Amino acid sequence: MINSRIYLIGGAERTLGQLKDLYDIIDTIILQSNTKQILHVPFAKPLQDYQNTGWYKWFINRKEKYSYIDFLNARLNADLLNAEYPLIFINGGSDHIGLYNSINSNTLLKKTILNAKYLVAECSGSSVLGAFYRMSDNNPKLVKGLNIIKDTIIEPHYITRNRVGLLRKELLESDARIGIGLDNLTGIEFSKFEFPIKISRIGHGKIDIFKKLNDKILRLNI
Repeated sequence: MINSRIYLIGGAERTLGQLKDLYDIIDTIILQSNTKQILHVPFAKPLQDYQNTGWYKWFINRKEKYSYIDFLNARLNADLLNAEYPLIFINGGSDHIGLYNSINSNTLLKKTILNAKYLVAECSGSSVLGAFYRMSDNNPKLVKGLNIIKDTIIEPHYITRNRVGLLRKELLESDARIGIGLDNLTGIEFSKFEFPIKISRIGHGKIDIFKKLNDKILRLNI
């Protein structure tokens, strides 16, 4: 099993003009990785919006800077077959249930994600990687996630959308041991085998990491 380098980002708000700052964070990660391939996993966005996905347009418009990178679309089976340990970017969006189902039902895509050297996810892309995730803001029911980040619940848009108390409640009501709250333009970086012992911060916003011990919720420092 590959010891993936994982980057989880809390997302951004278009209405607050935060998208460029989000893309700049992702840009820095891509450049530091020296990857030769990027596999874009866009299923949280509707199919008809793929070409208009903000990050996709931003990346394609930077062709000269990224001319050495082979860009792959996870919607295309041929691209999945050509993926050789790419950096994987899982886009956020409103359809996190569709995102989970699209990954979980595609054996090749799921295997590629599990074997990624670099895995970058934002917003709902981050949340579905945990052991559980919420169905929606209107339906707080927890459902099983991909469990790539073991025994964990991840709440993006943590402060912006007032999810602080929600994360603690979800931990107490589930079998998860770790809760991660990531605000906008903020994230964490870690290797799969070192989590949650060794975690680095991305950005300057609010991050909460809780560990459940019996019926107590303990805050971990990073």
